Amino acid sequence: MSTKSGEATSNSLALGVVPCGHCQSGNAVDRRFCGQCGKPLYEKCPACGVECRTGEAFCGGCGIRIRQFLQERIDAAESAIARAAALEANLRLDDAVRTLRAVQVPDHRELTIIAKRIEDALERLKTGAQKQTVVLEAGVARIRELLDAHSYQEAKQMLDKLPPTLRTAETDELLAEATSKQRELAELKADIAAATENRQYLDLAPKIHRYLTLQPQSESVRRLAEKVRDNLLVAANKKLMAFEYKLASKIISAVPECAIDENTTTLSGRIAEFCWLVDDLQNSPIVDEPLLAIAKRFAKKAPGDQKNVERCSQLFRVAAERPTAQSKRFPATEWTPPPRRTHVGCAVDWLGGSERLKFSDASVANSINLEPGRYFVAVGLALQGVDGATIPTSLVKHEKQGLFGAISLGKRKATARRAWGIDIGESCLKVVRLVDVPGGTGPAVDCCDLFPHSIPLNRPEAEASRHRLMAETMSKFLEKYTLEKSDQVCVSFPSQKVLGRPLRLPAAAPKKLHEMVQFEAKQRIPVPLDELSWTYHSFGDSHEKSDTGSSVFPNTLLLAAKQREVNELVMVFKELQAPIHILQSDAVALYNFAVFEGLLDLESKAAGEPRSIALLDIGAAATNVVVVAQDRPWFRSFRRGGEDFTSAAARHLQLTKEQAEEVKFNPSSVRRISDLHASFEPLFIQLADEIQRSLESFHKETGRRVSHIFGVGGGFRLHGLLGYLRNGP
Repeated sequence: MSTKSGEATSNSLALGVVPCGHCQSGNAVDRRFCGQCGKPLYEKCPACGVECRTGEAFCGGCGIRIRQFLQERIDAAESAIARAAALEANLRLDDAVRTLRAVQVPDHRELTIIAKRIEDALERLKTGAQKQTVVLEAGVARIRELLDAHSYQEAKQMLDKLPPTLRTAETDELLAEATSKQRELAELKADIAAATENRQYLDLAPKIHRYLTLQPQSESVRRLAEKVRDNLLVAANKKLMAFEYKLASKIISAVPECAIDENTTTLSGRIAEFCWLVDDLQNSPIVDEPLLAIAKRFAKKAPGDQKNVERCSQLFRVAAERPTAQSKRFPATEWTPPPRRTHVGCAVDWLGGSERLKFSDASVANSINLEPGRYFVAVGLALQGVDGATIPTSLVKHEKQGLFGAISLGKRKATARRAWGIDIGESCLKVVRLVDVPGGTGPAVDCCDLFPHSIPLNRPEAEASRHRLMAETMSKFLEKYTLEKSDQVCVSFPSQKVLGRPLRLPAAAPKKLHEMVQFEAKQRIPVPLDELSWTYHSFGDSHEKSDTGSSVFPNTLLLAAKQREVNELVMVFKELQAPIHILQSDAVALYNFAVFEGLLDLESKAAGEPRSIALLDIGAAATNVVVVAQDRPWFRSFRRGGEDFTSAAARHLQLTKEQAEEVKFNPSSVRRISDLHASFEPLFIQLADEIQRSLESFHKETGRRVSHIFGVGGGFRLHGLLGYLRNGP
């Protein structure tokens, strides 16, 4: 605006007239629009929004040059529109949209046109981007379909045609997959052709399998797989006839998976059976009845295999020369020397008999030796009845005991003349009767017997009738034997239902011991004491004195069971009018037997480390690990037992539970023993893991290592178990 014009405007304002910035006509100061042209007399600053008269060069609020500011906004918008057009030409529609959205167009009459152009362009680009996304997603879906259909070349062609600007991390990954599989197919095809030409069939199976995984519709490769199979079957059968079992197994395992037929399965089963038989004949740790039956089977099936038939003959000679001592601790003859380091980390042996037990006559000794390792809990129970137990606790109390009836600080003065040990297992009831031998030579076994339950108590069908089944078995026992009034009846209670807590108690007078243990029991057992049947035993010399003259109890064992579960067992005996004088944890009873037998004395004392041995009692439903140390016992139970092996055999071989129980200890009665032991293998692994976990828990709690494991119980007789614990898989 010229100086004269500015002066005219100032003069007009001074006279109360507002000039129009468009037609220069004068207007009254109260008007908002020009009376001559109708256009607004005022407009907002595009930068700060302050109202200015139309046509003024500078904003009165922020001082910008209005015309220059507007032109800069127009130029910036035009530049953005040009960049967006270039991005659109390269199919980068999303980038074009972002470019235009970044443009800021102030609200001003002179910017209306450019703002409209940007708005229209954005609408067009967003619509195009949506369509582009739909098309791209459809293309990617189609490419995935081609890859799933193993059409790698077609998928790669589609991906190669995709413009670089539209490629994403997903499409790059698909392209890499298609390229890699196409290249792998070409390499496999060349390798298969070369191996076939050179008749190298043993290495073909994985390549054929991989090729058909990538290209399952290839009929030519399938026909080749069948040809390879036929050649391998002939070769494997020749090796089998030549008694080269491992090589035959290697050859038969090279048959391509897609070509396996009934003939392959049959021959593979035969080879696997011979491999298993030979391995068992070579590596079984002891000579037992199943091994002898296996040797007979092998000699009959492969009479021409001179090497292994001679091994069978040697086995028969060793078995014939076995000693027949009645009280031998280890009745099984060693066949294969144990490794220096076993699979579970310490020596493992099967404890089948006793050298310290006395028998009233040879028939009783023969009876107990017919079930090696199964009567030890019953013996430990009976020992407590004749005051021969190290831990004389009981989960039942009698009226005559009084307030301190639970305390066991030493041996009772009166000695029972006769005691029954009744071990109530899940599969059967085992009983042992001990009598005092005149002249103080120690207790002797004058009776032992075993009464199977009609249904194992741990099976689902026995759950609702457990009480009745136990009563039926006890009735059979009571019908055969008479309980005299003077007899001590000692009954087992399952240790998995017993909570044991070792207590480290401060020095105190003996009369304070009960209160101390009761206080500790409240703190350590999360069940109200009035709902428990609990007892305890203090180890160490009760006459040992502290500096204050009080007795020192360096170690106390607290045992507790739910009163309801104890009452359920006691009720079975009450209904049959049979007494229970002692109710003892089966793990504690086994510990008492181990101490009586002097098993700890079998181990040579390592320098600076107390001796510790463990008894592994595998029952029908659970396994007890009982550690015997110099100054304390240690127990752990876990739910893995012989019934698990029965169930596995029944499932794997499609047998009834009764049939599976029979073949479990008589494996030669099944068509293929290798199939039976294939069902046992996972359980061997789990059992070994639990044993190792138990040994590590003992070490963590005490700082000591178990040097020797002695297997007992009916489940430990399972053929192959001792070998697995020694040698591993």
